[in-house]
Amino acid sequence: MESFGQFVFFCVFIVTILSQNAVRCATLDDTAKLHTDLFASYSNKRLPVLNHTDTLNVNISVYLLNIITLDAVTGVFELNFAVVMEWTDYRLAWNSSSYGGLTSYHLRPSYVWHPKLFLLTTADDLDTISGNDFIVNLQSTGQMMWITGKLMKSSCKVDMTNFPTDTQTCTFIITPWGFTPLEVYLSHSINTVDLRFLSPDGEWDIISTSVEQNTFYEPVISSVEIDVTLRRKSTYYMVSLVLPIIMIVLLSAATFLIPVSSSSRTSYTISMFLSFALYMSLISESIPEVSEPMAGISYFLMISLIASSLLLLTTIFTVRFNMVESLDEIPKWILVLMRRLKTCCFKSKKLNKVDKVTAIEDIEDKYDSESLNREPDTEELTLPEVKTFMDMFLFVLSNVIGLIIFIFYFGVYIKS
Repeated sequence: MESFGQFVFFCVFIVTILSQNAVRCATLDDTAKLHTDLFASYSNKRLPVLNHTDTLNVNISVYLLNIITLDAVTGVFELNFAVVMEWTDYRLAWNSSSYGGLTSYHLRPSYVWHPKLFLLTTADDLDTISGNDFIVNLQSTGQMMWITGKLMKSSCKVDMTNFPTDTQTCTFIITPWGFTPLEVYLSHSINTVDLRFLSPDGEWDIISTSVEQNTFYEPVISSVEIDVTLRRKSTYYMVSLVLPIIMIVLLSAATFLIPVSSSSRTSYTISMFLSFALYMSLISESIPEVSEPMAGISYFLMISLIASSLLLLTTIFTVRFNMVESLDEIPKWILVLMRRLKTCCFKSKKLNKVDKVTAIEDIEDKYDSESLNREPDTEELTLPEVKTFMDMFLFVLSNVIGLIIFIFYFGVYIKS
């Protein structure tokens, strides 16, 4: 209902502007006489050209009123368009002084020849984008203007790779069906779609439009191509889809900070995994159900779910690992890794001590060169140290993997 009201306002606005110079002293008798004289021998089935070899030029201007929806699954773009058509019918010109100064006349399109435009890219029944409910404005020079409008459903190739920061370009091709370019040539007056009457949309922003001649179908028919490029408003999807997943994955890594002895580590990990699975089921309706190409956020969710599953398996491993009672039961690669890390840490501390000895001369006797160069027995590892090391190592590793997933997703699939 709101769209219809906008269209009525648009029509009244245009007609008022074009009719503002009309002389208002004509009477009803003048109007009736004009109508009788104009249509006494007029045929609305003939092209308004003087010679059969002449070409009738129909000029159009396109106005976008509002966006209805863009369905990513079906690839259907719905929006309300208004099309202003202008052409000249030499048979309907008159001398305004003979009719009380009447310079313009409004009538139904069924009285005159008028172009019937079709949407070639329609996703609905192939039908005209005009109707007899829209009034034609006729000038005394024979110049005619017809403002039509319709809810258009056009096929649109949707690329959801960068959802929810995706940009889509949809094309509308309009043609006067049944006429060759030598008979009726469809042209455009401006190279963009007029957006002055556009109602703001909650999901899409229009970033560019273009109107140009389409030569693909020539010389069969003349057509005009209308391109509309939209950018999705991504704030809602980033807040409700992406950020909660990031929080769940990072919080899941905190399971390794929970002492195994408290018996809460496994239950915490299972709770986080179930939260992730439940959240995915809740947001599934918000994710586009397309496979070619599949949305990048689908890969992001799949990889995050795999990481959460591996985290659950790793938690079970740490519980089993903390049940060992001697170092002999621990895999050798873990002990080797710990010894190397311990050696690196010791060397770092040793270099710090050397700097302090150089800077503070009054403690040289306390830290002699022999004590500084003495290596610790890195072979001596205790079981509690190994268990603590394993927990911290897995905690850091989980966060690093999570950050890599997030950086990759934002770097590849999220566009500013």
